[in-house]
Amino acid sequence: MVVPSAADTAAHQALLSGWTHDSVFPTFIGHKGPVNAVDLSPGGATAISAGEDGTLRLWDAETGRQSGDLVGHTGPITSVRLEKAGYFAISGGNDSTVRVWSLAAGKCIRTFTGHQGPVTSVAFLPGGALALSGGADATVRIWDLKHARRIRTIEAHDGAVLAIDGDPAGELVLSAGEDKTLMMWDIASGKRTMILKGHTGSVTSARFSPDGAFAISGSADRTAVIWKLSRQSIAREFIGHQATLRAVAINKGNTIAVSAASDWTVRVWDVDANECTHVLEADHEPVTALGLDKEGHVAVAGSNKGDLRLWDVREGRLVRPFGGSAESITVMCSECRKSFQTTAGLEGRQGRCPLCGSKIMAIAYSPRESEAALGRGMDLSRRGHLPEAILEFEEAIRRQGDNSRACLAAIQALYKQGTGYVQARDFTRAVEVLAKATKIYAKCEPWPLVLAGQARDEAYKAAYLAGKTARLQLEDSARAVEFLKLAQALNNTAEVQDMLARIAAGRPAEGGAGEGEPA
Repeated sequence: MVVPSAADTAAHQALLSGWTHDSVFPTFIGHKGPVNAVDLSPGGATAISAGEDGTLRLWDAETGRQSGDLVGHTGPITSVRLEKAGYFAISGGNDSTVRVWSLAAGKCIRTFTGHQGPVTSVAFLPGGALALSGGADATVRIWDLKHARRIRTIEAHDGAVLAIDGDPAGELVLSAGEDKTLMMWDIASGKRTMILKGHTGSVTSARFSPDGAFAISGSADRTAVIWKLSRQSIAREFIGHQATLRAVAINKGNTIAVSAASDWTVRVWDVDANECTHVLEADHEPVTALGLDKEGHVAVAGSNKGDLRLWDVREGRLVRPFGGSAESITVMCSECRKSFQTTAGLEGRQGRCPLCGSKIMAIAYSPRESEAALGRGMDLSRRGHLPEAILEFEEAIRRQGDNSRACLAAIQALYKQGTGYVQARDFTRAVEVLAKATKIYAKCEPWPLVLAGQARDEAYKAAYLAGKTARLQLEDSARAVEFLKLAQALNNTAEVQDMLARIAAGRPAEGGAGEGEPA
């Protein structure tokens, strides 16, 4: 376990004692430099990352906190993989070594040498008896883990080997190279059984599908390709990235593929439809590493600046960033909606977001607590306790700013509350709560497709009613125009056009705010 040092503890205490509302929240990230590789355990509970800083770090995916580190390499670590059961890891680095690690013991149990230059990629074969490595020396090497020896060297590519993987049956090696090709090798004989051509740039990443029927590759030509191995042909080509791909993966059912690139994005692909379903952005930093759980539910991505993020690939949303320790919390900025790790002792304090500079309060980001608050709010709303329900929806949003269901529920509840204030002739308060509803809609952009239409309709109703009330009851034309133009952007109805035209022409208002429903 990673335990804070006495110096770290003293620094945190000094920080807390000197805190002001204009102080910038300190942040914790993972590696000090680019993340070169990352892998997830089959169930997605544990992640491991390899960095340019020469460290291997273990992460608890549930909390996003570092749970350990592995020390031994003497330079940047280029590749890391977990074995199927999650008890061991293998890594390769610029120090030309391949190292096998016991996660339980937290130490290196095997070191293999022989590559003439950096080791660029490593993998376990099923069963745990053999391991693979690829190097800048253009070779693929097969290692006997039990007897700690090399059993075969394959002169593989015309140029560096950039990626390798072993098939699920433990009989074949897939290699990808600087020479723009992928090749298949028989482990028993060391002979090449297949060559796959189609990329027009270096093939930077490659993996077998979990069933071994397909392979997926990513390239400097900005494409990801799925190969049908029985036909030695391209089954799918994914086009959309604007820079070199750095990592690719495909799930167990061959239905979801993910790709990471230097264009700052991770893209999620529907394999059957051959289309991109989500674009996940990494704060203007190249995405340098990617790991996908076997089912294709979550992915962890590492960036050039050293941070890691866990994504829900089905919903296209951030689950949490990784970083910090037991003495840190994750905060989602209420203004820019980006997340960072900061000192736990600052929870509840006001300060400035380190990412956008806005003044915010540090509220611990917790999807679990957000869902619990949303559930309580829905129950209160069903029982007619609208003010209490709104408080719960707002708590759900504070705990997870991108909880789109909580945002929609809050907009709906605030619209109902605004309608009630109109009926009670408390017009000033009506406009206040309706304005809050429109702000929540704007901050929740972009909305998931399944909720986008409903959210737009609800926001239109709130904006129209706010504009109508400001115009007819408060006689505040400037405020009315502000809301009506927002309503027009959401739904350009004849009613909105007519009211804006009347205000522009200086004509008297007609009618009243009625029951609060748009015409």
